[in-house]
Amino acid sequence: MFRLSEFRLNRHAGQWAFGLQRLTGLLLVLYLAPHVLLNGTALLYGPEAYNELAGRLSTPFGHGVELLVIAAVLAHLGNGVRIVLMDFFALSRQQKRITTVFGAATLAALAAAAVFLIPRWWGGP
Repeated sequence: MFRLSEFRLNRHAGQWAFGLQRLTGLLLVLYLAPHVLLNGTALLYGPEAYNELAGRLSTPFGHGVELLVIAAVLAHLGNGVRIVLMDFFALSRQQKRITTVFGAATLAALAAAAVFLIPRWWGGP
């Protein structure tokens, strides 16, 4: 069983990556239900109801949540690829370096997404 006290005892990159993987997985599962319900309004109540609900979510708070979801997806994806590489290619001795590289790549992808999306949210093309 997972315990939070493990983070105090094992402060290495793999432990933090493990915690981040679990946290992002949980956040994405929690996001899935409202996402399905929102998209289901189009099927149940028609496109007008969907557009109204989607319009209510087009607020700075809604855009912030959207950016957090993108961050969670990128972190979960990058960490998952890191785990696969370490498992299949026996790279556990390189764990700190690989974690740093994938963390930097995740932050770069998040910055690119923010640069692309933020101008569109505030009236850009």
